[in-house]
Amino acid sequence: MKEDNPFRFVSDVQKDKKYIMLTEQDEKEYNSFLTNRALSMHIDSILHTEIIGRYPDIPNKWAYDYYFHSLRQMKRPFQKWPKKVKDEDLEIIMEYYQISRVKAEYYQELLSNEQITKIKEDMEKGGFE
Repeated sequence: MKEDNPFRFVSDVQKDKKYIMLTEQDEKEYNSFLTNRALSMHIDSILHTEIIGRYPDIPNKWAYDYYFHSLRQMKRPFQKWPKKVKDEDLEIIMEYYQISRVKAEYYQELLSNEQITKIKEDMEKGGFE
């Protein structure tokens, strides 16, 4: 019985080394993005993820084989994935001007603190709580 965990492939190429990509179903379950993302968190495997990242259309089996045979067997510490920090000013600028995040970041660089404060005041919603 196999576990339905996409990170089982990451665990196998890093520390288990049991070669679990045996069937076509395994190849379908392999998630290249998650594998690359997880392996890119470690200094000794980041260059390998860069190489695989250059060829996004290669078959999953090939990517798995590359990692399986290239990475040294060792237990790597768990790394938390970085998350975007929620920027309240950026959210208000996006809503006020009805623009995308990228444009709002540009606007945020151009606007002064006083202008952002004025936008916040304009965006305050009244009413009863």
